[in-house]
Amino acid sequence: MGSPDVPPLQILIRSPEITLKRRNQGDFWQKLRANVRHALECRGIHWPVKMAHGRLYVDALEYTSALLETAIETVEKTAGVSSVAVAEPVERDAVLRDGALDRRRFEDVALRLVRDRYQPGRSFAVHVHRVDKCFPIRSAELEKWLGQVIRDRTEWDQVRLDNPDVTLSIDIYADRLFFYTERLKGVGGLPVGTSGHVLSLLSGGIDSPAASYRLARRGCTMDWFHMSATHVAEEGFERSKPSSATCVALM
Repeated sequence: MGSPDVPPLQILIRSPEITLKRRNQGDFWQKLRANVRHALECRGIHWPVKMAHGRLYVDALEYTSALLETAIETVEKTAGVSSVAVAEPVERDAVLRDGALDRRRFEDVALRLVRDRYQPGRSFAVHVHRVDKCFPIRSAELEKWLGQVIRDRTEWDQVRLDNPDVTLSIDIYADRLFFYTERLKGVGGLPVGTSGHVLSLLSGGIDSPAASYRLARRGCTMDWFHMSATHVAEEGFERSKPSSATCVALM
């Protein structure tokens, strides 16, 4: 990071539909990884895109708030991305020493994240996803403990387990933990390039670009063709450009 006071961040990318592909999962993940990397590089962002724990993640290197916002917007608009979360990773050994939980370290990360999201009158909840079943404390126990810590040491006081305004999520894996407070919805679907090549005929309206977008969301690689049966003056040709530009923007 650019400053020791700036916590390391990773952009977590989920695509549950890919997990349904069984033996072909690897091909779909590799295509999505390549598409995310390409989309980021087109915006001038050269961050590593890696694969682990059945999801992709992007290491946010030397980030600023504006750069991070651009990266998130780019990733969530990439076909095949179901959801995006900006998480603070913590090494497992940093919170679990000789089998004992370092509660202070755990609390420091959790409290910093929820304080940043506080607004009067809003409710919160804590959700722990303990993928590593060898982690010595169960999910329900962690949720209860952290919920009480947040109420005792911050201004948060309203707990709502059903549809809270803010959820502190903690994913626990064998090598690290991920802390985050927001999960953004992506466009979903399948990675472009996994479902064949399609030629889309563009008219002068919005219907054909919209249809192209829906096909791209299902993994098709798109080419576009536009023609007119009558002579089109140069100014008329210029007016027809927005449709194709809209297609490219949606990809």
